[in-house]
Amino acid sequence: METLLRAGAKADLTTCDGRDALAHYLVAKPFLLDHEIVRMLLRYGANAEFKEDGSNLAHILVRGWNEVSIEALHVLRNHEVSLDATDSHGRSILHCAAIAGTVSDELIVYLRGMIDPLAEDRYGKTALMYAQEKAREERNPNFYRSDRWKTAVACLNGIGERPISTLREA
Repeated sequence: METLLRAGAKADLTTCDGRDALAHYLVAKPFLLDHEIVRMLLRYGANAEFKEDGSNLAHILVRGWNEVSIEALHVLRNHEVSLDATDSHGRSILHCAAIAGTVSDELIVYLRGMIDPLAEDRYGKTALMYAQEKAREERNPNFYRSDRWKTAVACLNGIGERPISTLREA
């Protein structure tokens, strides 16, 4: 990718849906998201202020299939992407991660002090409530990481009660 960018490919060009290369990369949710690609696209002019339906790049990133890349979140944060912003539904990135089942102890530790884990969105729901709802849904056991919402519930359950030292550091 860097070869293409050095040769003049434009990271800031948008398609008819308004997305540039970085937005497409994050929306595509690669199984092995590479934070260095995120960094490179931003360095070559990708729009760190991109929003889609009120969601910024951090919201889009946490909606993947795997646990959230803390390194990629850190890159976005270093490029002024607000990790504490809410989307058009009043959801934080923690709400979105709970809905996607991508919450981990590392994510909670990383977001400590930035996001209130007990905050409610416009519908009066917390991240834990979304994770619990998703964990109760029946799905095919062959569905990729079908237990990820149970993991999200375990990470979010009692978040205000567990000493932070019991969480693994990111």
